[in-house]
Formats: sequence, structure tokens, C-alpha cells
Amino acid sequence: MNVLMIGTAGPVAASLVRRLVADGQRLRAWSFDAPSAAVLRGLPVERVEGPLDDPEVVRSALDGVERVFYLPGVERIWAPPGEALERSEVDAMECLLDGVDAGSVGRFVHVSSCATIAPLSKGRPATEEGGVERADHPVGFVARQVRMETRVLARASEGTPAVIANTGFAIGSEDWGPGVAGRWILQILRGEAPGIPAGGLNVVGAEGVARGLQLVCESGRVGERYLLGGENLDYRELADRVAVIGDVAVPRRSISGPMAWAVGWVSEWLAQRGLNAEPTSTAAWARHASGFLYYSSEKARSELGYEPGGLEGALEIAVRWFRRQGSAPDLPPRVRRRGFLGGRGDESPGASA
Repeated sequence: MNVLMIGTAGPVAASLVRRLVADGQRLRAWSFDAPSAAVLRGLPVERVEGPLDDPEVVRSALDGVERVFYLPGVERIWAPPGEALERSEVDAMECLLDGVDAGSVGRFVHVSSCATIAPLSKGRPATEEGGVERADHPVGFVARQVRMETRVLARASEGTPAVIANTGFAIGSEDWGPGVAGRWILQILRGEAPGIPAGGLNVVGAEGVARGLQLVCESGRVGERYLLGGENLDYRELADRVAVIGDVAVPRRSISGPMAWAVGWVSEWLAQRGLNAEPTSTAAWARHASGFLYYSSEKARSELGYEPGGLEGALEIAVRWFRRQGSAPDLPPRVRRRGFLGGRGDESPGASA
């Protein structure tokens, strides 16, 4: 079968590429930056180049293709001054879907984020039937994905064979962004977390999501959303698991919602002035993530047979990958860490002063 992947950045895309190649699919891939292109190195993959909003380029890329996976990119919570988080893919969506309708494509899978689905109160898992976040959401990647989903669903109602997969916050290798969960893992490994904030995430291994995307493509109903998540963990639970695998200390203090917002604001302010390479949080993301971003994958389980797999193995892969890339230090166990904004961090029991 001829398959086109648009976007190969991040752990989910990397896992999906490997699975499609291993399954013997004839894969054509459209990459947009050096790290995502590196995923394809040495693999029997035909590469596509050119702008997504060029009808001729799109027509050529879709020639003979039967299945399309569209992965717009990683979950970036911030962009440097002058760089818009909303990329040209949003405006190019209609061009791409026109090409799908004009060609031989039998299924178009738009890979989105669980963050577009509004979380429920008191940590209850939200489902596909719940409310959708607003299109002017203050977190850039959420707003962008909401607008893209709206276009996809509108076209599906008109006959385009499109389906949406809303993934949990995925972890694994090739997390160059990194994504939301990968960013928190890095903060723990580096000792940069100022404390444990309120709230939590739905965390899932990239390999399980890649399997789920294949199920959505083959058996998902046109015009439907499918949540492909994993475990719902609060930030302390996730930090504790990372600490065991990485043999690092976890901050003992908890931080309130207002304090998390203040830390995000300061981190963003420093980055805007070039004093930090990129903020570990922003005020808008701190507000959003202080709730419990918990989700249920029951629909995908019951309709598609989706199983995300265990999370421990995915956490081990993520920790090893970050350290191998030099993103996180491979330090002696239980050493004193530096704090979030350069101050002293917490110290584990028995650590030297």
C-alpha cells in the first residue's frame, strides 16, 4: 500500500515511520526540518519536498497514495519573538484536503493533541464527546490544532475520508521539541523543577500511539475523533517514576497555581529578552496545565482494540534518549541539583552538601 506521511518530527512520527517500513508499506514522507528528516536516514522512504500550500506539489505528493497521515508537529508552548507558532499548515489545510478529494486517497488521518479537548473538573477523564477548546486559546499549539480539526471535520461532513486521532502527551526517542511530557521529564532529570505543580497529564508511549494510529487508519469511522492516550498521572507521580528510572532527586515542595503562573511568566520574560534559550513554561501554559489534563481512551479501546502498552518502558526509552543526546546530564546518582532559575535546588536524603 502507498502511504504518505506529512511531518516526521517527534517520537510518535518516528515510531510510526519505523512501523510502516517494517510492515512493508511503500512510504513517502514529507519532512520540514533537519531532525525530522534525520528520522528517515537509511530507510527505504521516498522523500517529498515543497510547500504544503502549492497545489501542484500536493498533487504530485498524493499521486497513487492510498493512505495519508498528517502530523503537524510537536507541542510547542512558546515561540521566539517574531516567530509565529501558527505555521503555514493551518492555511494549507484546504489545499491538502482538496488534493485528497481529487486523488485516490481512501483515508486521511489528522494527528492532533488531546489538549484540544477541554478537560473536566476534579480530575475526571474527558472523552471525545466533551467540549472542544476555543480557537483563540492562549496556548499557541492548542489554538492551531483546534482550527485544523475544525477544517478537517467540516470536510469530513462533506465526504472527505478524514478521521482525527487525538494523542496523549507522548514520550519516547527523537523527542527533539521536546513535547509537553518530555519537557517535564527533562526538568526532573536536570533538577530544574522549582517544585511540583498542581495538575497532571495523560502520558503515553510513542510506540503505543503509533500502533493506535494504524488502527485509526484502518478501522476508524470517518468524521470521528479517537483519543489515543495512556496513563493519567499527576505531576508528582510522573516525577517519582522518572526519578526512579533516572536515579535523581525529586523536589519535595509543591507549588500553587499562582506560583506556577509566576514562574512561567518570569521564564517567558527571560526568554523573550534572550536570557534563556527557551522557557520551561509560560504563563498561559501554566494556567492551562494546572488543571488535570486527563483523558479516556475507552472509545478507541472498544471500537478499534487500541492498547497503549506499559508506560515504564517508554519512560526508560525517553530518559536514555535524552541522556544520549546530551539534553540531560548523566550525573552520579542523588547529587545536589541547581534550581529552576539558577538557584539552589532540593537535596535528596543523604546527598552531600
